[in-house]
Amino acid sequence: MDIVVIYKQDGTVQCHPEILPRTLSHDEANLRKIGVQNICASGNVLGPIMAPQWCGAPTSQVNAIAISDPDWQSLSHGIVGTLGFRLWIGAPVPQLDWTEESVSNAQPIPTAALMSVSMMPALIRDLIGRPVRCYAQGDSIEEDFVPDRVNIEHDAAKRISNIWFG
Repeated sequence: MDIVVIYKQDGTVQCHPEILPRTLSHDEANLRKIGVQNICASGNVLGPIMAPQWCGAPTSQVNAIAISDPDWQSLSHGIVGTLGFRLWIGAPVPQLDWTEESVSNAQPIPTAALMSVSMMPALIRDLIGRPVRCYAQGDSIEEDFVPDRVNIEHDAAKRISNIWFG
């Protein structure tokens, strides 16, 4: 089973230590509610993106969760969307806590296989020449999978709300 790492900012805010991070179990429960079946590992770690340093801005702390690639495909193409999770690309894969259940049920792929995700473009200019599909949040889209296609979703104010491959 191929495994990918997804992440979501944990809700912490710079200069506001009273705002506690959202728990990993909360994010895992939300994923399970919408059908993600193979959660293999998780951890609260520094994310793959830089956060500008100013009071009131989100921190770089994220909840990272390793799931099966088929679960990611279902999540990224499902009706409810990705719930704010992003695919971990362009940075070394974090050390996560593998659960005993995941080790016995799924034979996780080692870090070398996880690194294959980082082969995707990390810079905007790397998207030049790729096929693209733009659509508004809530629009019905075909469920055809084109691995190198860039999908750009925008909100009612015409601001980008999600970008993904497929």
